Amino acid sequence: MGRLPKAGGICAAALVAALSISAGAWADGAPGDFASAVAGDPELSTVIFRRYKPVATHETSAPAGYHPFYISHYGRHGSRYQSERDNCYAVRVMAKADAAGILTDEGRALFAKLKTILDAHEGMYGELSARGAAEHRGIARRMFERAPGVFGGGGKVRCTASTYTRCAMSLANFVCELKGLSPSLDFDFTTGERIMKKMLCSPLKRKSAAADALDAAEQMLRDTFDAKPLMARLFTDPSRAEEIAGDMPMFVRSLFYMFAACRPLETELGGLTIDNCFTKDELVAVARMMDARWYALMGNSAEFGDKVVAYAAPLAEDLAERADEVLAHGGVVADLRFGHDAGLWPLMGLIGVEGVGDRVPMAEVADHEEIISSMPMAANVQMVFYRNDASNVIVKILLNEGEARLRGLETVYGAFYRWADLTARLAGRSPA
Repeated sequence: MGRLPKAGGICAAALVAALSISAGAWADGAPGDFASAVAGDPELSTVIFRRYKPVATHETSAPAGYHPFYISHYGRHGSRYQSERDNCYAVRVMAKADAAGILTDEGRALFAKLKTILDAHEGMYGELSARGAAEHRGIARRMFERAPGVFGGGGKVRCTASTYTRCAMSLANFVCELKGLSPSLDFDFTTGERIMKKMLCSPLKRKSAAADALDAAEQMLRDTFDAKPLMARLFTDPSRAEEIAGDMPMFVRSLFYMFAACRPLETELGGLTIDNCFTKDELVAVARMMDARWYALMGNSAEFGDKVVAYAAPLAEDLAERADEVLAHGGVVADLRFGHDAGLWPLMGLIGVEGVGDRVPMAEVADHEEIISSMPMAANVQMVFYRNDASNVIVKILLNEGEARLRGLETVYGAFYRWADLTARLAGRSPA
């Protein structure tokens, strides 16, 4: 069978050219490259399915006389089940192959594990996992500990969630933790289709950007992944298995989704993994494609970034407007928003957060750990506002709880920005 069958992709030539450059960064297995990292920890290949771990960085203390008084937050939902039944497509293929009697011993062993993963998903597609609940409780606790002056005296906390249940459950766990730490806090809750334009941004649903990005990523998989060894390991009759699979790129992607589902469901699956479903080289090839796919759909890629990040403008405006309202009238100590990677990632590109918001060719993004490590489950950005007695306002930005910097915007002190400068960036009046 060899390479996956080619389909005319709009960016095929550009991708091949990019791959000829980027592949050299990892093909020789040099320490610190993507392939070596994945060999040491397969979870590093899963990018948006990685379990959340706060970034450990030195935290700059506020200048003398400044105290925190307000936090503006946007968090992705925590670890979850796979969101769509089609992500488990590989199980159906394996079931048909089993019925046809063409599974190898390795294939049967994998099929048994896949059925366990599929059974765990029944009635739970897209829902928050136990790990996801714990992630948000931890973030809430550390937020309180980092700035107790914000929450310790009570006050109103405005909570906004995407209409997806996993976001509401992330919010619920976050709030329960905060309420336990500061019972006098008063919480308001909002959700609904009206606010989804701000919460989700929806670059994934915009045909003008998403269709081209998906075509380009699928062509990358066809050009770089040799499915023949995989099929020979799993099926005694690979040709018949290919007929059963029908859409080979979909089968390979689905197998990757099933592999990626295990660690976010560590409690529900009792630690089960299928880390050996791909060889190291196969996993690297699939992961590079998936990295490119997600980055092209939601990030500031060289190919599609202008279109994608523009969809975050309503969210950026909401951040600025709500903060200005608090500065003018007080009464609110935090705005907590719970949404998706498709909201957070474009925002990071729009306002120019170093690392996750960087612009590189999609085929090369796996070589940029600072980008692909920044959007795990429960990824979050926190803008922590400080004020002095003269009512001067400065802001620190935390990405996944580590201090973040904005390209082209000068800090006033350490990691702190003037609110006047930052609000101009959010409103698109200063270059990102």
